[in-house]
Amino acid sequence: GRGGDGEREGEGERGGVEDEEGGEGGAVFADLSHRATCLRCVHAVESAATRLEQLLGAPKDGIEQAYDWSAPDEEAGKVSASFMARVEEELQKVCVVTNVPPSAGEVNSSLKVCLEGVRVYMQSLATDGLNHEVDDDDFVHTMPHVAREWANEHREHHICHVLSRCFGFSGDDDRAIAAALASSSASSTSSSSTTLLSSSSSSGLKPEQIHLSVGDHPSEMRVSWITLDGRMINPVVKYGLSADNLTLSMRANFSLQWTLGGWTGTAYHTFLDNLQLQTTYFYMVGDEKISKWSKVYYFQSAPPRAPDPNRRYNILLFADQGYSQEAPDVAKAVKKLLEKQGVDLMVLAGDVAYADGDSSKWDKWGRMVQTYSPYVPFMVVEGNHDTHHHFINYRGRFAFPNYVVPDPFDENSGSPAYYSFDYTNIHFVFISMEKQYEEELHPGGKQRIWLEKDLNRANLTRHITPWIVVVAHRPLYCTFDSGRCSKEAPLFRNLLEAIFLRFHVDVVLSGHNHMYEREYPVYQGHHVLPSYTKGGVETYEAPPYPIYALVGTAGRDADHSYIAKPSWCKTRKAIHGYAIAHATANTFSFEFFSTDKEDYSDAFTIIKDPYAGAPI
Repeated sequence: GRGGDGEREGEGERGGVEDEEGGEGGAVFADLSHRATCLRCVHAVESAATRLEQLLGAPKDGIEQAYDWSAPDEEAGKVSASFMARVEEELQKVCVVTNVPPSAGEVNSSLKVCLEGVRVYMQSLATDGLNHEVDDDDFVHTMPHVAREWANEHREHHICHVLSRCFGFSGDDDRAIAAALASSSASSTSSSSTTLLSSSSSSGLKPEQIHLSVGDHPSEMRVSWITLDGRMINPVVKYGLSADNLTLSMRANFSLQWTLGGWTGTAYHTFLDNLQLQTTYFYMVGDEKISKWSKVYYFQSAPPRAPDPNRRYNILLFADQGYSQEAPDVAKAVKKLLEKQGVDLMVLAGDVAYADGDSSKWDKWGRMVQTYSPYVPFMVVEGNHDTHHHFINYRGRFAFPNYVVPDPFDENSGSPAYYSFDYTNIHFVFISMEKQYEEELHPGGKQRIWLEKDLNRANLTRHITPWIVVVAHRPLYCTFDSGRCSKEAPLFRNLLEAIFLRFHVDVVLSGHNHMYEREYPVYQGHHVLPSYTKGGVETYEAPPYPIYALVGTAGRDADHSYIAKPSWCKTRKAIHGYAIAHATANTFSFEFFSTDKEDYSDAFTIIKDPYAGAPI
């Protein structure tokens, strides 16, 4: 299910508390510095709540320690002291990250406020949100999932209630407090905005690393971004049909905050739906409550599944990018291509940031590609350098089709490891070959069952989407002189090659090796030659086997060591660049372009009956 808290708002509307309640809240916060402290505490309590949900992610390690089940009946289920000590240790880090001061003047210690907030938050989960929904025997096992659902639904109301109790305000008008906090962003004086958030916290809440992805259907576009350290109160995408008239808004459907080492960040994902097809939209992302906005970007929504035959749709293909070595040069070339010719979709076949678990390196990659990622949907699959820490940076930063409500400790949540979608008349299938997902490709495995069902469905609509392209990080055929090609490739051929043949896959795209390589149509080492060659472009008329293209050329230092060239290998080159593909009803064209000074290119075209391709 899609889930989330996304809510569309029309022009002149805003979520949350209505304006007439702002006056009462404003009286509570007559002292602006007092209000500023409270606002910072909101961020801290939200961060603590997020971390709390992470601690609850594994039942044995979280829930069983969080509550005291051995106490007398009237005390059973109370939050345990040992768990609160653990939370206090986490909060020491949270308070530093969110710029909560060590003391808050006339109010209680900020750390004490946050600790009390978490304790009340925990107790509310147990008493208000859970005990009425699950039996006692199932409580320990069910609570993590119910807790996250309940917390997302009640988070804003509860945090305001916590602040009301901890700061000792008279009465319990939580909506008035919420209104006062919301109104803090509307102050017209520059000194107010400076006081409300310190400079580091304010800069941390600036949206960055903005990128797009396609959704579950052509009328949807997903917008994602990152903030560092702090967490937005009301993350929103404003959009419309002109840059100066962004009349529509959509709140983020999902947000996920996580901490690795000294890094803390939050990812936001907004699903814009019911878009007009093949239409240019303008948008910006930000937070309505603190007025932090990106610049205005634009994108073109997806074309219909039966696209305009008179328009060429450019799909850019590459793999193994990172942010250093040759990657900046390739990124500049992609930006130039976008500006001069246009790109409609980008596909990256794994090893995205070469971060190896370092979130700050993911940030460097995200900033580098932001020269084009806000304008074109950017679809990736994870590679071996993207798997660290439960795949959290991959799962957290992207929002690909079949998205699942995110959980930092659940490797099956967030952006999926494998998925598929249609774009124009091509059915793309992204599969994972990493860690446990490789095991799932074996007979009876979850991913293998999904893959066969997906390809079977795709074959039933070949008259609409006649082309099938599989994207995977590790190649089935390659000639790099390493175990990747002598051991790994035969393993994956044994697992997948017969499936690709059975369901008439047209092209298989991969990376892993830092080079360009393309095979003839091949199956079990047997290949076919092109029907003819004209102008340097090979043409294959209804080839019986898939063509395998390896495009690990997006920026890493090139691999130069090869084995003797097999008969099924058409071409190979240690070079950087990208490929461009486009398709009509009966032709699929592919061309590789070098971004190095060395002159090199490769191209092929497949021609076939668009109605061909029923399963064998």
